[in-house]
Amino acid sequence: MSVLGPSGLVLGQGPRGPVTIRLFRPHGTRIVLGAPEYVSWLVVYRAAALGVHISVTGDAEPWRSLLDRLRHTGVSVDHGPQIPDSGLPYRPSLVLGDLPPQLGPWQAHLGVASPEESPAPFRAADLALVTPDEEGAANLRRAFFLTGGQTRAASTLSENQVAVVSAHRLVRATVRPAPLEYRALFG
Repeated sequence: MSVLGPSGLVLGQGPRGPVTIRLFRPHGTRIVLGAPEYVSWLVVYRAAALGVHISVTGDAEPWRSLLDRLRHTGVSVDHGPQIPDSGLPYRPSLVLGDLPPQLGPWQAHLGVASPEESPAPFRAADLALVTPDEEGAANLRRAFFLTGGQTRAASTLSENQVAVVSAHRLVRATVRPAPLEYRALFG
């Protein structure tokens, strides 16, 4: 089952139309973010708009500003070592921070890593949202088995673009906040 597809959370605009990602599936989804902070904020905010249960494990400090803004909009966020064992199709679970030992059905983990440092965090991921330089693109090539053309495409992104990467697949997406998102998160 693909993490990129015709349904899911709308991430941005690609060369052939909207780019969607399937965060929540009948089995857990591991996502690694190596993109500007605003991209991770948009992914979490859009997931919250879908009604997900949000949990933070480990150090919440990197997520503190986002979580404060989410709480201000009425979203509840749990923090602590206990997370739900799984989500439900009508109430999925999003885990931020440390990777739990196991992800259940309808549950996604969002972690942060730099593709320039090592391909290791990306090897275990189902999906990555990244803005790599040439060295980072080479690490993504090793982690996701990308072609030379895909590797070049990942390292030549414009200012508002991210590379959405899964096994053997890379899509460039322009990611911008909608006016309402901008006011809620950045205004």
